[in-house]
Amino acid sequence: MAPLSVNALHDGVDVSHRSPVVGHTLVRGDAEYEAARRDTMWNENVPDRFPERIVQANSIEDVVSAMRAAKAAGQQVAIRSGGHSWSGNHVRDGGLLLDVSRLNRFTIDEKSMTATAEPGLGGSALLAELMKRDLFFPVGHCRGVALGGYLLQGGFGFNGRALGIACSNVTAIDYVDADGELRHASETENSDMLWAARGSGPGFFGVVVRFHLRLFRKPQFIGNVVIQYPIERLEDLVRWIDRIGPAVPPQVELQWVMSRNPSFPPPIRKAARTSPVRIELAVTVMATSRTEAKAAMAFMSSRPKGARIRTPLLPTPMGAMFSGVMQHYPHAQWVADNLWTNATADELLPHLLRVADTLPPPPAHLLCRGSYVSVVLRRLARRRRCQGDDGVVARQCRGYAVAVYRRAVCRRPGAPFAGRFRSRSAAA
Repeated sequence: MAPLSVNALHDGVDVSHRSPVVGHTLVRGDAEYEAARRDTMWNENVPDRFPERIVQANSIEDVVSAMRAAKAAGQQVAIRSGGHSWSGNHVRDGGLLLDVSRLNRFTIDEKSMTATAEPGLGGSALLAELMKRDLFFPVGHCRGVALGGYLLQGGFGFNGRALGIACSNVTAIDYVDADGELRHASETENSDMLWAARGSGPGFFGVVVRFHLRLFRKPQFIGNVVIQYPIERLEDLVRWIDRIGPAVPPQVELQWVMSRNPSFPPPIRKAARTSPVRIELAVTVMATSRTEAKAAMAFMSSRPKGARIRTPLLPTPMGAMFSGVMQHYPHAQWVADNLWTNATADELLPHLLRVADTLPPPPAHLLCRGSYVSVVLRRLARRRRCQGDDGVVARQCRGYAVAVYRRAVCRRPGAPFAGRFRSRSAAA
């Protein structure tokens, strides 16, 4: 198919959502270069990798120009939309770093229940606009995560168990290819590129400049239950979730967090290293009515005894849900270890108990969602990386994910951040 014109792509766009800032290029050595490089990361744990050029695109024209210039110079291209990549995979040595975070326009068609969104638009911002119109899309759980990386890497979001993984609701994309040509991909045009966009992540073969989305009606009831357990109930809770997990209705999202800083109730004083480790079971339900929501939550009657705090099922604004999640993710230096596993409760418990015994101070925490276990640890912001509290964190994690945490937390000054993020499939 012939390439699109940029003007054709702009047809029908509400210009009120355009940013007035003009994109520009920074070359390594420029006064603003390092600040721009670091600003591409949400994680303050920025890798020691340095692109030759950074282009801050503010328009599709900027993207086209940048890709044509990169081709002419023989440069590889990495793309950043929101910067929430834990490992900073967009920050690479040499080549071009194309920052599309300023591409944040969107349109909403209530009649056809569709939307278009540029890659720099935050999912939480899109959802706020949709809900004003009684519409919904399964955006990510963290405030500020941009749609570009989220959708390209799959996107498990709010109500995703009922509505499907977010990328399955991408019906088409507009992208700039490696030759700097603007193209469209759908089920009937460049369909292989649409297929690739649903999960390719940073390996996609172009720069997506617009997503076409299928929307849904906003659930009439959105509610939440939070139950807090002492750490002594960990074994009972893990065995219960292992037993009931496969039968949890799709309207329900079940997850639990182990931390020294539970999100509810708000702490009277700041949590510290000596604060007790607690388990917070958070259950979100989205349904057509409160009656349906209560029926979907019926399995909760079999939960373990011994909870110290329990909230009733109450309607919960999405803003409050985002705030609850973000309490665990302040701006900081982070390292993370993730584990997808089909292990049984008996196989997992020894490792979970060790994490509970050695959990560093807030905001370090362990998150478990279904068969997904993620240990997220803050890397303490100290210059002496192999001494003091950094060394304590590394020692405390030994035996569970020592390879990842040693390399990320206790590295030699100037050494590369190899292996900051590792994913493994294992039985235990």
